Amino acid sequence: MANWLHSTLLWMGVNVWNSWRKNFPDIEPDLYGINLNGANLKGVNFSGANLGPAGLFSADLQAADLTGAYLNGACLNRANLSEAKLSGALLRAADLTRANLTGANLSGAYLNRADLSTALLRVANLAKADLTGAFLRGAYLTGANLRGAYLSRADFSGTYMRAANLSEADLTAASFKEADLTAAFLIRTQALYTNFNKAKFTGACIQDWNINSATLLDDIFCDYIYLQYHQQERRPIIGEFVSGEFSKLFHKVFATVDLIFLHGIEWQALSLALEKFNTEMVGNEIAIQAIEQRLDGAFVIRFKVPCETDKAKIEKLLKLQYELALRDIDNQYGEQLQSQSDDIAIHRQQGANLMEIAKTMANRPIDLKSLTNSENFNLSESALEDDNQNNHAQDFYFN
Repeated sequence: MANWLHSTLLWMGVNVWNSWRKNFPDIEPDLYGINLNGANLKGVNFSGANLGPAGLFSADLQAADLTGAYLNGACLNRANLSEAKLSGALLRAADLTRANLTGANLSGAYLNRADLSTALLRVANLAKADLTGAFLRGAYLTGANLRGAYLSRADFSGTYMRAANLSEADLTAASFKEADLTAAFLIRTQALYTNFNKAKFTGACIQDWNINSATLLDDIFCDYIYLQYHQQERRPIIGEFVSGEFSKLFHKVFATVDLIFLHGIEWQALSLALEKFNTEMVGNEIAIQAIEQRLDGAFVIRFKVPCETDKAKIEKLLKLQYELALRDIDNQYGEQLQSQSDDIAIHRQQGANLMEIAKTMANRPIDLKSLTNSENFNLSESALEDDNQNNHAQDFYFN
């Protein structure tokens, strides 16, 4: 049951309530299960409030602050939550059918099994929100940000998602049957076992997404797509896809992983990384399929991988092995340079020692008298020896 004092303050009006919240920011309001159906709550501060399964049917919560609020199981059917702050809010199994969440901030919100069927979520922020098992049939998500969101097993059938951002989102086993994904962003999106049958993809950016043979891509409506951000790498390069060509394109390339090197490639490190990867992943070995250099100078290396493997995991592990190989090579170069530096230092020290010896010898005083006597002595001995030899020669000659 709701706290009597808190509910009384709320019924006194939003201005009174917000003033109380401002003066006592440390108090967490307890409005558990309160009936606020049809209430005018524009701009109300419900941040951190415990509303539980509150009745908020058709309530006007425009620009309300529900950051971190507890709303599990709450009834927000037809509620006006446009521009509302719901980041981190707990909305598990909440009823948000036909609710207006235009421009609302639901980043990091927990919407597991929540019902958002036909809800308005134009340009809403759902980045990293948890929508596991949620129902969004016929919802309007044009321009919505779902980057990094968890959408596993969610039902997006028939949703309008033009220009929506689904990059790095987890769509595993979700249904996007007949969804309008025109100009949407699916960059590094996980789409294993996902149902895209009869979806619209014209103008979408599909870069490095992860699909498998169980990903359904039948009867796709698509004239063209882009394989790189900023409308780069158009496919087909000229004209439009013929019937079935979209599905053939992606079922042909889904067993590949692309690594992009923006600042060149250290080929030795790449070779070592690939060898290390295949040693550790016996039975899931990969091989280089193609190498290309883009106009911006970046290199793209396409690896052929087993069909049923997790490409995101392979990409992450391969990048890690490459970084480790780069570090090892840098360490080896560093050791070699250190060794060379040590040799140079030794040679310099030896040279310095020789210079010191030369300086010492050059600065040593010379005893000229001793040197002269020594020289005279040597000369006298030499002269005596010469005289003796001459005398013996004369004796020998005259005898």
